[in-house]
Amino acid sequence: MELGSNFELNLKKKIKEQNNNINKYLNNEFSIYMDSGRSALRVVTSRIKHGKILLPAYICKSVVDCFQEQYEICFYQLNQSLGIEKESIEKQIDESVSAVYIMHYFGKMQDANILEYIQEKQKVYQFKIIEDTTHSILTKKATIGDYQICSLRKWFAIPDGGVLYSGETLEADKIVEQKESVAQILEAMLLKYMFLHCGTECNEMYRKIFVEQELALDEQQKIYKISDISEILLKCEDILDIKERRKENWNYIMKSLDNKKVIPLYNEKSEDFIPFSFPVLVDERDRFRKYLMEHKIYCAVHWPMETKEQCEIKTNMELTKHMLSLPLDQRYDLEHMKYMVEIVNEFK
Repeated sequence: MELGSNFELNLKKKIKEQNNNINKYLNNEFSIYMDSGRSALRVVTSRIKHGKILLPAYICKSVVDCFQEQYEICFYQLNQSLGIEKESIEKQIDESVSAVYIMHYFGKMQDANILEYIQEKQKVYQFKIIEDTTHSILTKKATIGDYQICSLRKWFAIPDGGVLYSGETLEADKIVEQKESVAQILEAMLLKYMFLHCGTECNEMYRKIFVEQELALDEQQKIYKISDISEILLKCEDILDIKERRKENWNYIMKSLDNKKVIPLYNEKSEDFIPFSFPVLVDERDRFRKYLMEHKIYCAVHWPMETKEQCEIKTNMELTKHMLSLPLDQRYDLEHMKYMVEIVNEFK
């Protein structure tokens, strides 16, 4: 049994368009589907005047990279549960701000009072709000953002995919055709399926492709449209089934996790909450991660801090050193969760 890391392409899954797919979920929004969340973000930057942008201090490097050339970046702080610190953002919002970037982490929405405060300040200073729904799109597709961006390839078994959506009319003149490397990612997804389910010795092959393509995405400057194959596969994903499976897996982990060394980041119980993954804090995070890898459980680490300003914030460094997220996506059922939790509980 192996859990985590990149999606494989399930060859046994029936390919049929679903009534409850992501396209219909976003049907009331103006939306543009692209190859990645980063491309979606680059389109947004073309619609926002240059100036100061407020970013959450705990954010991945790819977001910082999208803004650092054309904007003055100021970071606002988050608390240990990744909620926005009102006092921190309060000090920085003024007439010089062009945009405020908000993110809802791991499926948990930011506090409604904080969002209301930011929205009230927007009325005064007329800045734009960019809402990153990469972790939260199935909990709630939008709150106060003028623009929403989501990396769909992190939710679904597709070789590429991101979306920009908004209540405003959207145009994307800079988007070029599909990128050729989609075929290589699709190959890696097929190879991973063959390794997991057919016993084919191709583990190193697909891992090498995934790593190379992720590095290429880091260097990519062009904005590509989503590939035809990803567009088709997205229409075949039933998001109601996905929501149910992820919520069921979250509840099982929360109920069964029993290791004082592994602490859930939070215990979210709201009815609408749909988890992206299961974030935990571990003092010896790197040793824990290596231990899980030895049992074929591959966990993401969020995120290395890149800038001096980010590294100077104590909460950031605590999260960077101690947090990782356990996989619980729709590929896995309770049998997988039972295996993973048993391994986690045995960690000494």
